[in-house]
Amino acid sequence: MGLGKWQHIEALGKLPAVEARWRATLGRAMSPQDIDALYAAFMPLQIAKVVDFAEPIAGVPEAIAELRRQGIKIGSCSGYPRAVMEVLAPAAAARGYAPDYWVATDELAAGGRPGPWMALQNVIALGIDAVGSLRKGG
Repeated sequence: MGLGKWQHIEALGKLPAVEARWRATLGRAMSPQDIDALYAAFMPLQIAKVVDFAEPIAGVPEAIAELRRQGIKIGSCSGYPRAVMEVLAPAAAARGYAPDYWVATDELAAGGRPGPWMALQNVIALGIDAVGSLRKGG
């Protein structure tokens, strides 16, 4: 968690056990081209399955409803790319979680996680001028 999916694959490839197996099998370290290939193979699978895991954490829809009653806007920062979010967001909304705005990890030139850019994009999109009032959770 906390990284875009391409970066997750890259991080997994750097785990000592994974790196050792990769080297033993292919005779070299995992390259960016390998990560691209794994990512390309993984994305259709993730898009196909993400709806099966769209159930919000217990209590989240109620908490969001209470925050909205208090006039609080809800933004979301996702480690998923836009292609996944376009499938996940409506499924999550049907189950009770629909933020006012969401940002996917591949939407910002500055990058997604773990930097502040996605949260700041939410601030801009939601028209929040009192940035000091922002609270980031999860």
